[in-house]
Amino acid sequence: MSLRSCAVVASGLLAFGSQALAAETDARLAEAAQREDRAAIRTLLKQPAGVNAPQADGMTALHWAAYFDDLETAKLLVAANANASARCTASSGRPVRQPSWKSCTSCVRP
Repeated sequence: MSLRSCAVVASGLLAFGSQALAAETDARLAEAAQREDRAAIRTLLKQPAGVNAPQADGMTALHWAAYFDDLETAKLLVAANANASARCTASSGRPVRQPSWKSCTSCVRP
């Protein structure tokens, strides 16, 4: 493989990797879930918005869905591969273990 070909492949990999990293550090989805803005959540799930991207305190969109006992949003997020085991640095909680915040019995099904 020529040096030029290697450079092209490397730049493509870097672009892909940076796009994936940006998606996982983009907290817009978690912020929309915090606002309970289901329209924004649906729109962001169609983009590389990072379904598991946490806010500064570690809260993800799925944490917020569990907090608000929002089964519909939780189902959307799980279907988009949200991590139900993600730890929140603010509460040390996981989305599937959030009933201590509220009675989130509809979301807390392992």
